[in-house]
Amino acid sequence: GFFGATVTLATGAELRTVSTDAPGGAVAFFHDVQPDRDVVVVEAGVHGGSPFANAQRVLAAARPLFARSVRVIWVVTPQDAFPSRSGDGRFEPKYLRSHRGGCVKSVAPARSSEEWRALRGDARALDALWGVIDLAGLEDQGDAKVGAGLAGGDCQHYCMPGPPDVLAAALDAMLAALPA
Repeated sequence: GFFGATVTLATGAELRTVSTDAPGGAVAFFHDVQPDRDVVVVEAGVHGGSPFANAQRVLAAARPLFARSVRVIWVVTPQDAFPSRSGDGRFEPKYLRSHRGGCVKSVAPARSSEEWRALRGDARALDALWGVIDLAGLEDQGDAKVGAGLAGGDCQHYCMPGPPDVLAAALDAMLAALPA
């Protein structure tokens, strides 16, 4: 499976991606993060279980960063919009086999609600975050999904331009506001 990668940008800064399932945990991947220089952006993601459990795993991986006063920004995972028995937009392969018509246009904000429940359940972690980016209203954007209008399409990833651009702009604004 995917564990992590580092890309050096033209500015010399490093962009790192890591799975919480990495050998030694995600913390081993961030052992040399400098609190006065670096910012770590985290997202619970759509794979690996319930949104609440995913968020708890990411919080556990971030705690050592909080202890070192590393600036951490949380990006709430955008809502998926698969047709599902429960109506929460989650991927249910058996249900999808019997359903045609692409992504649903509106679902309950189950993913963001569960991530916020995990964040609010850990007040110390929530206080330690440098910021949280959460785009409200994505549960009503099923027609902006890659799979819209395609039988068996991908109802987790948004078309571009669209919500990913707004997330990037919000992150850029938050990073620009960092003290030098």
